[in-house]
Amino acid sequence: MAGLCGCTLLKGAEGAGDVIKKIAVLSGDGIGPEVMAEAIKVLDAVQRRFGLSLRCEEAAVGGCAIDRWGEALPADTLKLCAASDGHSVRLCGGAAVGVAAARAPA
Repeated sequence: MAGLCGCTLLKGAEGAGDVIKKIAVLSGDGIGPEVMAEAIKVLDAVQRRFGLSLRCEEAAVGGCAIDRWGEALPADTLKLCAASDGHSVRLCGGAAVGVAAARAPA
């Protein structure tokens, strides 16, 4: 599955007993997508080393979410996080992207 920063379905050990863990990926804006792309590589290496099966799903947060939906932490992003086994977040927003403190995701 391709995401906003190229996050893909990560393939772990194969077998009928595999449990797939869902990771919510929140890259944010600025250098967030580039940083998160490297974090995804780390997750891929960890899953191969330890025989895990991880599935990344990406959602918008921060300035890019404000630009698209008018809020830093949209309801769909919260739903994804609630339905996930883990989260990888690159916090963003604030003065650098012109986001008022009351609307910043942190």
